[in-house]
Amino acid sequence: MEVVVLVGKAAQKAWAIAKPPLPRSIAVLRCPHPSPQNVNTRPAARQEILDAFADAAARLVASDASRTTCPSCGTGGVPETSHLAGGTYVCPRCSRTWSGPAAG
Repeated sequence: MEVVVLVGKAAQKAWAIAKPPLPRSIAVLRCPHPSPQNVNTRPAARQEILDAFADAAARLVASDASRTTCPSCGTGGVPETSHLAGGTYVCPRCSRTWSGPAAG
């Protein structure tokens, strides 16, 4: 999980009550509920919703750029587990570790 989008006040209130422990790397974004009543009575709501999801998409694309493919089993989308020079990767499927971008 990389991004959480809290859509509407009910989700935002529930999140505040639950206070789930998340790594700092997970972005939590908020936007209005996309109900017709909300977007038709508050014109800015439509753009706020679009902006939140565009932000979420941009964050996912950016995080995908720091992923690679396991040179052993071919599993794609392996996240960088360390931000040391060159990066260190651990495959979630076969547990192989390697440094650098490897198989890309």
